[in-house]
Amino acid sequence: NDTDLTQSIIELLIASGTHTDCLDDQRRLPEQCAKHTKIRQLLHSKRSMSLKCQCTHLIISQEIQYESYLSETLKKFILLHQF
Repeated sequence: NDTDLTQSIIELLIASGTHTDCLDDQRRLPEQCAKHTKIRQLLHSKRSMSLKCQCTHLIISQEIQYESYLSETLKKFILLHQF
């Protein structure tokens, strides 16, 4: 069924390093966009943050001014995690 296929695709993406703590253009986490409870639970259970993600969340929560100090790549990474 479609839910099983979706679950398989999500597991493949997660195994490939997808960041499940990134936000969409409406500032929603993937688990908030999922329509099926099984998929929401899967996304929530796999949401672990790397040190890079943890640092990003710290920068955001503490409102640290980073724009003058980081590369464009890191700035984009931070924007993907902004709540």
